[in-house]
Amino acid sequence: LPVPFRAIATDLSTRDLVVIGTGDLAQAVRASFAIPLVFAPVRIGDRVLIDGGLALNVPVSVARAMGAERVIVSRMDNSVETPQEIGSTLGTASSLIGFLFLQPPDSLHESDVMIATKVAQYGQLDFAPAQVASLVQEGYDRANAVLRSASCVPAPSPPRRVADLPAIVGEIAPVSESLVDAMAELGELRVRRGAALAIDSLKRGAQRISYSDPFQGVWLNPVSDDSARLGFRPQFIDRPRLSIGVGVDYVTSLGGHLWTGIINRRLAGTRAEGTALLEVSEIRQQVELGARRTSSLLGLTTHPTARVTLAREQVRFYGAGRTQLAPHEVDEARVLLGFERALSWGGRYRWGLESHLWKGRDEPLLNAVGAPLPSHPHPIAAYALATAAYDSLRAHERNDVMADGASMIFVHGARTPRAIVLVHGLTNSPRQFRELAELFYDRGYNVIVPRLPLHGLRTADVASLGALTADAYRDYADGAVDIAGGLGDSVFVMGLSAGGNVASWIAQRRPDVTRVVVIAPAIALGKLPALLDAPAMNLMERVPSITIRQKADTGRRHAYFGVSTRALGETLRFAATVRADAEQDAPAVHDLTMVTNANDRTVDPASALALAALWQSREGVRISYFTFDVALRLPHDLIDASQRCGMPDAVYPVLIALVEKQPVVTPTAASRCDP
Repeated sequence: LPVPFRAIATDLSTRDLVVIGTGDLAQAVRASFAIPLVFAPVRIGDRVLIDGGLALNVPVSVARAMGAERVIVSRMDNSVETPQEIGSTLGTASSLIGFLFLQPPDSLHESDVMIATKVAQYGQLDFAPAQVASLVQEGYDRANAVLRSASCVPAPSPPRRVADLPAIVGEIAPVSESLVDAMAELGELRVRRGAALAIDSLKRGAQRISYSDPFQGVWLNPVSDDSARLGFRPQFIDRPRLSIGVGVDYVTSLGGHLWTGIINRRLAGTRAEGTALLEVSEIRQQVELGARRTSSLLGLTTHPTARVTLAREQVRFYGAGRTQLAPHEVDEARVLLGFERALSWGGRYRWGLESHLWKGRDEPLLNAVGAPLPSHPHPIAAYALATAAYDSLRAHERNDVMADGASMIFVHGARTPRAIVLVHGLTNSPRQFRELAELFYDRGYNVIVPRLPLHGLRTADVASLGALTADAYRDYADGAVDIAGGLGDSVFVMGLSAGGNVASWIAQRRPDVTRVVVIAPAIALGKLPALLDAPAMNLMERVPSITIRQKADTGRRHAYFGVSTRALGETLRFAATVRADAEQDAPAVHDLTMVTNANDRTVDPASALALAALWQSREGVRISYFTFDVALRLPHDLIDASQRCGMPDAVYPVLIALVEKQPVVTPTAASRCDP
């Protein structure tokens, strides 16, 4: 510096005087006014430093040790003519802070100057900008008044020349206990070795770091590499590893509001940050758990975030004349997976995937993507009307549907004691069930295999399924059962995968069905953690449909090959409505069978068994279970006889026995392949 400068601080552990004459100027000044309990201490080297006034409030001796012959002392005069009001808490605190810095002044010589500025009218801890500006002006005016009459003031001299800053950024070597986090945050400074030094940009970068999550600031520690380059040894200031907060306030809409939270910035000894927040008010109680960590994405510091929120709220209702009605209790849950990024002014923005569920007392669970799907039955009693309805269905398919993809019916020319509806899976077609349908027909059933909406089209393009909806599944299920009611005295239903979802919905909603066999329903995806089921469904529901095409199997031209994310999302939503219904009400069909495949890698068998357990818990419901052994290595599609890995000779007898309530012979045949 052109003028020699020393900052005075106090060693917190020993109360020794510390004179700082090297290093980062801003850091030294910050340490010199780190008032205890007001500003955080500053660590420089191995020492933790606080306000120098506790060791030597007026460091005249330090100035003389540097060679000063005459000293100008500026001090704040807090004296008041009347004593402080007794019992005033703020007044007592202000006096205590004043006592901390009250020390005998060093001796002043005759040629020294004392500038005392009256500041009793200012609060000790009042840092409002207007107050600070007024205080500075008071000191400036008082100094002018004193120095005009001082005899020791030397004659004006030309100002000392300040060397220009180097124009180029030199070496940058960050310092931090968490060097990985420091490297991620380093980009926020917007400085790069060899680039031009932009002071304004550097200031904004330092401000951005002060709002970051792992750090509360940075000391730049500029170092002159040479006359042309300015290097930096940025020392990142870590936030406390553990922070706890408690607060209370009053919100007009919520009443009294109490909150307490904790942040652990080294969760389980890792670099992840864990948070917990509990909020309690008159009408809402909420707990929130979260975890995140610092990383770099596209050159920006971001924080991958996971957050779970559970809440209960008394929702208020008002009638005519603003009359308050009885409140309605609602339970709410949110799961967020995404990213956060701090903004330079202290705010932050978040983007990601959030699942939001809520449930009123004695009401079904709702999801942000839709409500339950009730049945709209129009049962057909007469055989002739049922076959006419099927003929109308086929007539609508004639122009757009491939021959092998069309709906199928196998009837004996009259109503039979038993009729069965077979429901194929997503991306397949009724052809999937043809061989099994013929076996049921040979056993005296009238059989209908209706085509799921948008399946089996001549285009054979899986993208067609992007328009599929859960409502369309519901309408399909109602129509299939309506027709089957005219084909047989008793109606049975069997469905696989998405068809298993349809069968499950029928079990929950259609009391005119005798028995339902659900096979490997697509309630949840096989390799996805349960926590991500709802977020994945919401994402597929809300973003534009993505089509993933796969190489076609020339031996199975009746099927699509690939997946539509929108169709998959709607299939999962349809299953979610069935699960929500089952949580509230008993199934309409009381004779049920749940079939799972232990080797299934496409859907989650545990979700199917969880639905079955809900049904089983209802009085009067009879449910049986069967699981195909993993040793059979069956694929998810265990029905389609044209599938390379299918084993119809082993599977079909089991399914027929389950429909007819006959003893089941567990298959032991060797697998055809490892799917």
